[in-house]
Amino acid sequence: MDIEAEDVPNILQDIQMIMSHTLFARELGLGPANDWILGPHEHPRFTESAGLQGAHWFDVSGEIATEQLELDTMYRAYLVYKLAPNHCGLQTVRPRSEIRLRSGEVYLPASEDRIVRLVVAGGGHPPPQDDGPALPVETGDDGLMEMELGWFQIRPEHVQGPDAVIARISMTNSVVPMRGLLVVSIEFRR
Repeated sequence: MDIEAEDVPNILQDIQMIMSHTLFARELGLGPANDWILGPHEHPRFTESAGLQGAHWFDVSGEIATEQLELDTMYRAYLVYKLAPNHCGLQTVRPRSEIRLRSGEVYLPASEDRIVRLVVAGGGHPPPQDDGPALPVETGDDGLMEMELGWFQIRPEHVQGPDAVIARISMTNSVVPMRGLLVVSIEFRR
């Protein structure tokens, strides 16, 4: 089978989908509930997105059962999103992302919490991520962007421990109302 150079990105994306667990917009915890609207999304892989509609805070979370994951495998969680042309209030905010392991009512941190940026100043390619906030990366798919929220690993000694992994990004007390953030999924990738 001959593979053309222009087919490589699509093949890599297909492999990535096979090796990931995706929580679509409808499956995510979105707060405040009245400030999100589910609507159609034009990307063939995602049928809908959740759009933020003028909120001073937001909280997006996704949860996956540890039984769906492989032991001794490093996973990273990504927020996949797009910015609406009329987005506002997102340029200067610095939300916090976190990955937690839940065992009953106990929550344990997986990777360190991090500060992230949803919009890159100037709209160009993001600068290297030294010690600053995590920045989005364009996926090349119709304006979609993704950002790593953190990482985790389920170890054999955790088998009787965590029953779920929770990935979360949140922003509180924005001075300017935020709108135009279109969340399509949270993905857990090997």
